[in-house]
Amino acid sequence: MKLEPSISYDEYSFLKTTITIGDKGDEQMEQSKSSEMIEIASDWRSEISDHPNGGYIAKGLTKYGFHGRYDEKRYAIFQVKEIRANSRENEADLRGELLLLAYGHYFLNSFKKRAEVSACKLPFEISWNYSGAFLGTVTNFKPPTAAGHRESLYFDTFLAIPYLDLSSGTERKFSGGAEAGNHDAHDVVGRWMDAYAHHVLEDSSEYLVLTDLQGAVFNPARVVLFDPQGHTSLEDSGFWDKGTEGIEQWKQQHKCKSLCQKLGLTLISPPKASKKSKATTSRRSNSTLVLSSSKSPKKAD
Repeated sequence: MKLEPSISYDEYSFLKTTITIGDKGDEQMEQSKSSEMIEIASDWRSEISDHPNGGYIAKGLTKYGFHGRYDEKRYAIFQVKEIRANSRENEADLRGELLLLAYGHYFLNSFKKRAEVSACKLPFEISWNYSGAFLGTVTNFKPPTAAGHRESLYFDTFLAIPYLDLSSGTERKFSGGAEAGNHDAHDVVGRWMDAYAHHVLEDSSEYLVLTDLQGAVFNPARVVLFDPQGHTSLEDSGFWDKGTEGIEQWKQQHKCKSLCQKLGLTLISPPKASKKSKATTSRRSNSTLVLSSSKSPKKAD
């Protein structure tokens, strides 16, 4: 087991918010009534590098990741880069990411049920790095006052996700933010991920398609997914969400293979050109989210 690096931490009092998806596909958000404590790596900004270094973990196009400790467990803490967002945008994007993690977990469970009733055995274990994830809001937060600040947090809201040690796994990207996956039969994990993305689209009645699917592959056969994006019919999941245009683009790019057919998924053909219309129904009334039989859920018109 890889040892935790030597890190100095700052302690924060915060309110915890969790998001789950109910049995009927409804979003359930719960905020703690009393504050808790979390430790977050101090001065991690001075350790930013092209690889994990001290309290710093990684950076993407829009956010930073750094070490934290909560409930005696290691966590990865995320905030949007301050040059790309204000406090409100940071909170909205992190909340959207947590919600997509919750949806990813929910639809993965229904995907496993689909595979079971279709007599298609998943050849590997798969999960989202979702259990234990939460949104934190620091109480009595004081924003940094000067350039070159050394505070752990720039905004009062942060996303906390259980730390995933990637040293014994291989990171893989299965689709892009604007590109559907298209893996051949020799790529077992890849073609199952393509089918999973198709399942999410169908099981949500085309409310949601998950994009930028990525994760770590461990031996023996185990896959852990993380950091999703998506397009929704209401175009409200985050800055990455291209709405119905993004969904239609994904449908044009997706190539159904034999696995889609074996799983009972409705085969997708490129849609005919038509005028785009903005969705006006709520995400709940526009969803058939629970796979209750061996038949594929009927897609919304």
